[in-house]
Amino acid sequence: MYQPLELSRFIRFEKNREIYLFLITHENKPGILAKETKLLADSNVNIVNIVVSSPTLEAREITTTLLLDFSNSKKSPKNIAEELASFKEVKSVDFVEPQLPMVIFDTYHFPLTLAGERAIVWGESWLKGLLEGIKRAFGEVGETVLYHTGYETGKKVAESYKDNFEVNLRLSLGKLLALVTQSMGWGVLRAVVWDVDERVFILRVRDLWECKLAGKSDKPNSQFYRGVLAGIFTSIFGREMVALETKCIAKGDEYCEFLIKSR
Repeated sequence: MYQPLELSRFIRFEKNREIYLFLITHENKPGILAKETKLLADSNVNIVNIVVSSPTLEAREITTTLLLDFSNSKKSPKNIAEELASFKEVKSVDFVEPQLPMVIFDTYHFPLTLAGERAIVWGESWLKGLLEGIKRAFGEVGETVLYHTGYETGKKVAESYKDNFEVNLRLSLGKLLALVTQSMGWGVLRAVVWDVDERVFILRVRDLWECKLAGKSDKPNSQFYRGVLAGIFTSIFGREMVALETKCIAKGDEYCEFLIKSR
């Protein structure tokens, strides 16, 4: 069972709601978050969203970002900020009101990072515009560009895997790809064939973003992602590999399926 995750970089809300974004820096000790949330509950302030961010597991201080609804509270954001700041474990409290009518943006956190690397968030409309624009401008050549761009991306990703994961990647790559693909929001991947000796692999990906954005098609649609797979497998196995999309949700299949093999 899967649950969608709202990244909450910005939130839209109804006109009669009083929404504020709080940033609390406090000591990294058990019980402090419970103390803070009890204050909010006692004040009838509802937590719409909460993110706890720590640079490392050993960090002495962490930041908690809360999207708070004051619609039914008799206390003001300033009152709550002052009460939170009075806790000895709290180092600082800051809050902002909506920057636009009925919309509030999280401008506290920049840059965004993922496993220590800078991360950029692109929504569906951005990605769809990028893919369609390349294909419309360059036709079949654009599809080739997407594949080779994915291929070079995959080789870079493989180097990151080698640096960050202490596992035998030739044996564990299928599991790692499944975990990374889903946790990154790309799709839900499962390896159905994994033959290291023959260098033949089959991966099934449900709800793959690239093919879902494409709409209906009479042929397999993935260019960028299959290029990524080819690049990853080429780097990990030390020989030229290709990725072929044999099934695709864009042409009505239940899932996208990729055959990866030696060239």
